Amino acid sequence: MSGAKDKIKNTSSKPEPITSTPIATSSIKPHHEQKRKREALSSDSSADSFVLDLDSEQIKVKIQRIIEESVNVATEAAIQAAKKTIQTGLESIFSHRIDILESRIFDLEKNYDKQLEWNSKLSKDLVELLNDNKAKTLKISTLHSELNMVHKDLKQHRFQINETAQYTRKNTVRIFGIVQTEEKENTHDVVQKLLKEKLSLDNIDIEIAHRIGPVKDSDENVNTRRPIICKMLRRTDKIKVIASRRKLKGQKVSISDELTKLNFELLKSLQEHELIDQAWSYNGKIFAKHKNNDIKRIIDIADVSRVFVS
Repeated sequence: MSGAKDKIKNTSSKPEPITSTPIATSSIKPHHEQKRKREALSSDSSADSFVLDLDSEQIKVKIQRIIEESVNVATEAAIQAAKKTIQTGLESIFSHRIDILESRIFDLEKNYDKQLEWNSKLSKDLVELLNDNKAKTLKISTLHSELNMVHKDLKQHRFQINETAQYTRKNTVRIFGIVQTEEKENTHDVVQKLLKEKLSLDNIDIEIAHRIGPVKDSDENVNTRRPIICKMLRRTDKIKVIASRRKLKGQKVSISDELTKLNFELLKSLQEHELIDQAWSYNGKIFAKHKNNDIKRIIDIADVSRVFVS
C-alpha cells in the first residue's frame, strides 16, 4: 500500500514523456475506490436480501405489531394528556363553583341566623299579642254582655217612656179630612159640628182643638187639609168618639188615636208586614192580626216573629 502511494507520488512529481499511444488514466482507479465499490456491491446485495425478507408474513406481523404498539402508546399518551387537561379544567371550574357556593352558603347562613333572631323576636311579640288579644277578647265579651243588658234596659226604658207619652194622649184623637174653609176658623166649633152631625154625639166637652202640620204646601199654597188634634176633658168622651168612628167609613173624614211617634211608626210597619193581615190602634195600644187570624198586642216590630206562631 505504501509502495502504491510512493508510486503515485513519483508519477505526480515527475511527469512521464508523451508517447504515441497514451494510457487512459480514467480507467485506472485507486485501490480505495475499488474497495468502496466492492462494499457498495456487497451492501446492494444485502438490501436486495432485506427487501425480500419484508415480503414474508412473519415480518408483516412484526411490523403490524410494532405499528399497533406505537399507535396504542401514542393514543394512551394522548388520552392521558387529555385527561390531565380535562381534569385540570374541571378542577378549576369546580373550584370556582365551590367558592361561589361556599360564599352563597355563608350568606344564607348569615340570613338564616338573622331570620332565626327575627323569628324569635316575632314569636315573643306574637305571644304577647295573643295574651293581649285574649285579655281584650275577654274584656270585649264582658262589654258585650254589659251592652246587651244596657240594650235590654234601654228598650225597657224606651217602652216605659213611650207608654208614659202615650198616656198623656189618652184623651186625644186626631181627625183627618176636614177641609179648612176659612183663614181664621174656629176649630172647636168645626169638631163639635162633626161629632154632632156625623157621629150623633152630644155633650162632648172639648178641652182644646187645633190644626197641626205646615201651613203651606210645597207650592207655597195654604194647606187646607191639615189634620186636627182634639183633646177632650174626659177619657170616657174619647172612648165614645173612638167607638163611633166606624160611622165615618166610606167618607173622606177619619178619626184615630193620637199616637206617639214610636207607636205611629210601629203601626205603619205592621200594616206593611208580610205576616200581618191587619193592624190598628185602640186607646193608644197597637194590635195586629196575623194571617192565621191570631190577634196580639205588639210593642216592637221585632216581636212579630216571636209572638205569632206560624
